[in-house]
Amino acid sequence: MDPRNEFFATGSNDRTIKLWDLVSGVCKLTFTGHINSVRDISISARSPYLFSVGEDKQVKCWDLE
Repeated sequence: MDPRNEFFATGSNDRTIKLWDLVSGVCKLTFTGHINSVRDISISARSPYLFSVGEDKQVKCWDLE
């Protein structure tokens, strides 16, 4: 869940991260880049970044702007 309660993010076995609008329930953005399943995500409270960790042993930083 983002700190402003505007959207939430999900990580998946299909190697994607999706940002969902809380009001409409519609997927607003899809990020791809992990080679394997996404296992954890964290949205920064201080800046517009999302961090993800995958089974590919990579940590990625995504700019939400």
